[in-house]
Amino acid sequence: QSARPCVLFLNGEYWGVYNLTERYSDNYLEEEFGVDKDNVVVIKNGELDEGQDEDYAFYQELRDMAKLDMSQQANYEKFKEMVDIQSYLDYYATGIYIGNNDWPDNNVQLWRTRTKEGSSYGDTKWRYMLYDTEFSMNLWGSDNGGTTNRIEWAKERDELFAALCENTEFCQDFADTLMDICRNNFNVTEATEKLEAMAEIYRPLMAQYKLRFGNGDVDSRVSGMKSYIAGREAQLKGFIRTSLGITVE
Repeated sequence: QSARPCVLFLNGEYWGVYNLTERYSDNYLEEEFGVDKDNVVVIKNGELDEGQDEDYAFYQELRDMAKLDMSQQANYEKFKEMVDIQSYLDYYATGIYIGNNDWPDNNVQLWRTRTKEGSSYGDTKWRYMLYDTEFSMNLWGSDNGGTTNRIEWAKERDELFAALCENTEFCQDFADTLMDICRNNFNVTEATEKLEAMAEIYRPLMAQYKLRFGNGDVDSRVSGMKSYIAGREAQLKGFIRTSLGITVE
């Protein structure tokens, strides 16, 4: 989702700093992925957000996969026929890396096309949509300094993810993806520089915010997130070893 910070006034009264954010919708999917907006199905927090009433059966079919023994490769292959597996791996790896405390039993959104369109994204496979991640990276001490095993956290809250973790191929691919995201997308140097650049945007806005609401310390939050990023790789290696039985170099 594209987003930018903004300052809100209601009837001329200052009301704080917000983020103006692009909304996930059928129009968004048509613009971003070139699919017909009338042919998309979107599920948000277990409910049909876009599509026709009968489309919910597609999502129920996906959730029913959790009842299968995913240690059996044939069942895992069925799952990969229904889901863009790299989208799934990237999505769950990101949620676990950032330690999202309000997920995956909440804030889950995914989409597919109803019928095949003959395009890369019009293949009827489910793909995941990341959103609402501010309860992450140990903000407000929500992650015990990053020590909460978020793989176990996700397994306890999502029976499909737990089932998939019984499959050897999935576990190896998930471990690889998690470390790729850690070392590339959240490369310590680059992520720290990006975080500081974002903080520079917010700092001038916070004096007025503090006057109105009495809090809003950017520097302490940014410092905490920098520490989180710096120590995350070692923590993830421990989670992977404990929960997936894989040793990562």
